[in-house]
Amino acid sequence: MKHQGKKSASRQIVGKLESADYAGEAFGESGRQVQRYIRLTELIYQLLDKVDMKLILVMAGAELSYVDVRNQVIINDVLDCECCGLSLKQAIKLKRYYLDGNISEEIIADIILEKERNDNGKVILQYDRLRKYFPEHYTPKECEDALWKILEVWFKNM
Repeated sequence: MKHQGKKSASRQIVGKLESADYAGEAFGESGRQVQRYIRLTELIYQLLDKVDMKLILVMAGAELSYVDVRNQVIINDVLDCECCGLSLKQAIKLKRYYLDGNISEEIIADIILEKERNDNGKVILQYDRLRKYFPEHYTPKECEDALWKILEVWFKNM
C-alpha cells in the first residue's frame, strides 16, 4: 500500500490508522499481523513453505526474516536434517545472535537442537508430513503402528 522507505524493528505509534491496519480490517486481522505477513516475504522459499506447513509459526517466521539469506539457508538445512520445526523462542534467539554478529553454523545447530535435547528422548513426527506416505483413512495411531512395523523389518534386514 504505502511504503515510506523506513525500516524499523518495532512498529511506530501513530495517531491515524496505518495501511496495515486498513488492510487487516478488511480481512479480520490486526495491522501487526499484516506486518508479520509482509515480513515473511523476506524468507527464502523453503522456510516460507515450512510456515505454510505450520512447522514454523508466522511470528517465528517473521523473526527469522531479519536473518540474512545465507544463514536462512543454514537454518533450513538444519531443520531438514533434524526433521523438526522451530519455536518462536528459538527464532528470537537466532535473530538476536544474527543481529549481534555472533551467528555461526554451530550456534544455529545448537539453538535448533536445544529443543530436541530437552525432550528427554522423545521423537515427535509431524502428522501432516507423514500423511503422504499412508492411505488417507489412516489415523495418527495407525501411522505410528505402521512405522514401528516398518522399522522392525528394516532393522532385521540390516
